[in-house]
Amino acid sequence: MKILIVTKNYYPTFKGGGEISVKLLADNLKKNGYHVEILSFDGKKEEEIDGIKVTRKLLDNKSSFLKKVKIQNYLRIKAKDVDIIHFYGIFFANFGGLLSLLSKTKKIVTLNNYPPKIPTDLKNPLKIVWRKTRKKISLFFMKYVNSYIPLSSVVKNEYLQAGFSNNKFHLIPNMIPDDFFVKKIKDRRIKKKLKILYVGTIYRHKGVFILLDSLKILLKEGKNIKLTIVGDGPEYNSLIEKIKDLNLLNNVDLTGFVNQDEIKTYYDKADLFIHPGIWKEPFGRTIIEAMARACPTIVSDIGAPPLILKNKKLVFEKDNPVALSKKIEEFISGKINLNNISRELYRKSQKYRVEKVFPEFIELYQSLVS
Repeated sequence: MKILIVTKNYYPTFKGGGEISVKLLADNLKKNGYHVEILSFDGKKEEEIDGIKVTRKLLDNKSSFLKKVKIQNYLRIKAKDVDIIHFYGIFFANFGGLLSLLSKTKKIVTLNNYPPKIPTDLKNPLKIVWRKTRKKISLFFMKYVNSYIPLSSVVKNEYLQAGFSNNKFHLIPNMIPDDFFVKKIKDRRIKKKLKILYVGTIYRHKGVFILLDSLKILLKEGKNIKLTIVGDGPEYNSLIEKIKDLNLLNNVDLTGFVNQDEIKTYYDKADLFIHPGIWKEPFGRTIIEAMARACPTIVSDIGAPPLILKNKKLVFEKDNPVALSKKIEEFISGKINLNNISRELYRKSQKYRVEKVFPEFIELYQSLVS
């Protein structure tokens, strides 16, 4: 079986969890004897990475119509040489739908985000009409794809509401490689200082600014806490300014970007991992990473994260620093036992092992080409 994976970015370009997931999928396809190639839109060259051919082309939402037509034609020709074209992410996933009208090759789209929406702050009437029209066209073509892979039921429900066919959905979550899982669960006890960890891109909608407000509340109450923030992003400088404004320089460590080989150490050193998102997160790779390292975790009550943990005791009200500080206090006081949660989450993380998730991709591929 020959598979072409189409993705916005590919290794070594990393923007978030999506790139990690694509690399894992491609590597395991190669490892299991499948012919796999990558088409990404983050450069302008052809290369081979770990035995996989990678073709990079420069393309984004602002690219000219002619350039997009050229990419579409490239895909149409490429479709003759492969059995499956797997679009990872909704970036130009409408290409897949249009291609379905031009080629019999099976098309799959991993839905790692929600249907396009019109920005609420958009005021220009012409731009609003254009965005609405573009949204309708995009969704129209996407509906012709053979199969959709939502990362969670939250994502699936959004597309069902947009009129997508229920029988085309195959829910497959993110997966974690075996070597990422902790070999032995350690005894977790808060010593003199509670060590809190945040891992993710620095955006306001990720909730990291709310986490700082909660930290300030707890410090005023006399709690001894150290927060480590792993990651960078567009609002990194704004984050630094807020840390200064709240006088938290002595209580917050900023690491910047950390690669996957090193990230395990941060989960292991932390007493508590917090995913404080204030938007409807489609999944949350960092959550299952923390679980795989047996790191106690709490999440906000929106999107897929609460569905991953499946424990109401580990959920707090989104965009509410007071609620978050109270939840953290439950760990400090011992009301929530670190060791019990550590073992519970590690047990729940087993369903995300590659050996459990990867066969679901193969089963779907084979069902489409048989």
